[in-house]
Amino acid sequence: MRHGSPAPDVFLRAAEGLHLPAERCVVIEDAPHGTEAARRAGMKVVGVRTSRATLAADCVVNTLEELSAEALASLLES
Repeated sequence: MRHGSPAPDVFLRAAEGLHLPAERCVVIEDAPHGTEAARRAGMKVVGVRTSRATLAADCVVNTLEELSAEALASLLES
């Protein structure tokens, strides 16, 4: 059954298509419902702040330029 955000369906399907377990995936998302859906999928989440909305993410940045490869790798190590 397909559900909208914050249901994790779309993220779980993406992980399945990549042949990766959810815990080995990092989602980059800018919407509160999207970050919640990714967390429900068991994935690490980078929230990109686009407004004053609170993002429930493992890491929050203002722009993608603030996100380094090392930061992404450390998310998967934790």
